[in-house]
Amino acid sequence: MLSKKPLLKRHKSSHNQDSWTYRMAVVTLAITVIGCVTGAVVLQVCGKSTPDLLTTLAPCAIAALAGIVTPSAPNP
Repeated sequence: MLSKKPLLKRHKSSHNQDSWTYRMAVVTLAITVIGCVTGAVVLQVCGKSTPDLLTTLAPCAIAALAGIVTPSAPNP
């Protein structure tokens, strides 16, 4: 069943929700990258080896962050 709100208002509320989802994804991936880099540096300073998880997770989070931040092509 369609909402009784005008179409423009429905679109604005949907856009507002998408904006928060976008921000949460960017912040989560940024925290992941910072945590991985910090953890790897701390482990190296302590003389321990860096786990493969940190070595793999950081580039994946950077690639996901780049994919989210890169603007998409306009619809024809």
